[in-house]
Amino acid sequence: EEILEVPGIGPYTAGAILSIAFDLPEPLVDGNVQRVFARYYGIKDPVHTSKAQKLFWTKAKETVLEAKSPRIHNQALMELGSLICKKGTPLCEKCPISKGCVALMKGLQQKLPVPKPRKAPKDIHWIGLILVRKTKLGKELYFVKKNVNSAWWEGLWDFPWIEKPLSLDWKKAPLFLEEQIKQNLQSKALNHAQHSVTHHRIQLAPFLVEWNDPSPLKLPSNETAMTGKWLTLKEISELPLSSLA
Repeated sequence: EEILEVPGIGPYTAGAILSIAFDLPEPLVDGNVQRVFARYYGIKDPVHTSKAQKLFWTKAKETVLEAKSPRIHNQALMELGSLICKKGTPLCEKCPISKGCVALMKGLQQKLPVPKPRKAPKDIHWIGLILVRKTKLGKELYFVKKNVNSAWWEGLWDFPWIEKPLSLDWKKAPLFLEEQIKQNLQSKALNHAQHSVTHHRIQLAPFLVEWNDPSPLKLPSNETAMTGKWLTLKEISELPLSSLA
């Protein structure tokens, strides 16, 4: 219960930490484990459904409770899925638990697990803001904000961003940025980045922006001023950051 309160840690990561680091009988389910369980128990429900997920986690809990060492058991399950019970063509002749496998008995290795239907990828264009200001002592501080009530990376820290209209040429991004913030900026374009979240592909153009305005930052997507912190890079590196940041 306590470890799940840490931002960025979900059931899988919690199970991995508690079982592998502390040898506690906590379950974990990743893609490899799902594949082993779907084939071994003959689970025909698509892997993303609540019914399949409940079965995966139930079996993971049952089996880890029977294990002499949860640490070895959970790592063995993941390795079994990675090295033997592979995607496509599994190496059934090398599998140590093949005798009880429903998929092998019924010839369903190629049909299980049933994958989640893929959504068409959706491109999103963002302009990232790496805001920097110098203190009187010459120390460089950067602005970061916490994702609150966010669909992605809630509770984690991020740099601000603005969604770019699809029709806008990337070369005009600096001017668009100035129009949105309503002031002239000293900005430098950094390398483009691409990041995937679910079926979304984020195309990000980050800009390093000198920011000496003492007033709070306001972006068009926020009715109120954006709240955040001005920190050194070392301080930022110690925060729980989003994967994009």
